[in-house]
Amino acid sequence: MRPIRLTAAALAVALLLPVFVPATASPVEASTGSCTGWTSRVEPPETIRVLRRSGQVVEVGFRAYVARVMVSGE
Repeated sequence: MRPIRLTAAALAVALLLPVFVPATASPVEASTGSCTGWTSRVEPPETIRVLRRSGQVVEVGFRAYVARVMVSGE
C-alpha cells in the first residue's frame, strides 16, 4: 500500500508543480532571414526538400507534395 501512496504523491507534485512555479523561458525572436533563400509569399517554389521516414532527404515537386499531403489528411 505504501508504494501506491508514494506514487500518487509524486504524481500530484508533478501535476501541480507547473501551477505554482512560473515559466522562466524567454520568447525567441523570429528570424528575418530565409533558410532556403525563397523570398516570395505569393508564388510557391518549384521543388522542396522532404525528409522521408528512412531518414533520407529527397527533392520533390511542391505542388505534387501538397496534393499528396492534403489527400492523406496529414
